[in-house]
Amino acid sequence: MTLAYLGADGRPDLYIKRDAPLGYGYYPAEQGIVVFVPELPRSGIYSVEVGAILKDGGSSTTSFLFYHAGI
Repeated sequence: MTLAYLGADGRPDLYIKRDAPLGYGYYPAEQGIVVFVPELPRSGIYSVEVGAILKDGGSSTTSFLFYHAGI
């Protein structure tokens, strides 16, 4: 998992986590997983990218953006 704060240019400006394993163990197909996010340092747009190595070979990656309004 990679979690990054995005700068004004849309590129990662600050990495909160970078290529960190989730370490949950087994991930069944077609099931959601919960990704815990640590306390965020500032309001703004963040990028999350999660990748997996598939049991039968290959890999899969998904990413999404979210807005954190701050405290």
